[in-house]
Amino acid sequence: MRARTIRQHYVPEFYLRNFSNMSKGICAQAIDGREQKTVSISSIAQEKKYYDVEFLSRNLTDMGENVFAEEEDYVFKDKDMLVLSLEKWFKLNEDRVAPIIDRIIKYPFYNPLKNEEEKKDLALFISMLLVRGPNSKKIFEKKIEINSLKRSLDKYFKDTIGDEMEKKLLWMHTFSHCVSSFAEKLYFCKDWSLVYVASDVSFITTDNPLLLHLPKPFSCCISNIGIMTPMVQILLPLGRKCLLQINDSQYEYYGHNVPDKYIISKSRALELNELQRKQAICWIFP
Repeated sequence: MRARTIRQHYVPEFYLRNFSNMSKGICAQAIDGREQKTVSISSIAQEKKYYDVEFLSRNLTDMGENVFAEEEDYVFKDKDMLVLSLEKWFKLNEDRVAPIIDRIIKYPFYNPLKNEEEKKDLALFISMLLVRGPNSKKIFEKKIEINSLKRSLDKYFKDTIGDEMEKKLLWMHTFSHCVSSFAEKLYFCKDWSLVYVASDVSFITTDNPLLLHLPKPFSCCISNIGIMTPMVQILLPLGRKCLLQINDSQYEYYGHNVPDKYIISKSRALELNELQRKQAICWIFP
């Protein structure tokens, strides 16, 4: 039987370690408090069995058995239950991206944006961050209609596997099919830059680190922001001194020929940190 990961992170552990100088812990601050404390990275930004759907094999229809047989890399048995898990899917991408981000942080002259394969891996990683967290799940659950959901699962299961499991299954199915499309749009339709801060200020991150930001002239006009919203800016801190910035390449607002590497001022870094703080779910990592 495959060793099962119970604590499943919606913010990868390798990513959080880039914001810590400790071997296993990280400095954290709750969004409703001022006190900072050291917490274990393994215990933060995670939920138990977050990407797992459990069901009895005898509850599958013939079509369900065929479908889950095709997903054998992501389905395993745990006692008397079958488990469909996307944890391995995320880990495969994280294992490819972690050394890329590590090189960006350690070597200022290294630029993965000029490497086609590494840029594709980063685009996939960003797409996964966009859809895999609690906010994405909440938005999805607000939109789905439970009776329609049950009808869509009738051909796979003989009986209900429970509302929560059914919601999770459809959420996982939906975002796993969106990720490649999002990554393609990021890769081909956006301008990418690595942004550094050389002053005494450092970038922070949160348990919701991917920021979709509209500049003030436009933010008052648009309520629902996505990666293809005109003028949207996508920002992801990679470490204490480096941030990945992705701009809309179809509009002139950000100017032409934005360099793929540049240094920003202390005031701009503090502004970006404040935007990060505002979108945290539970934890800020200052």
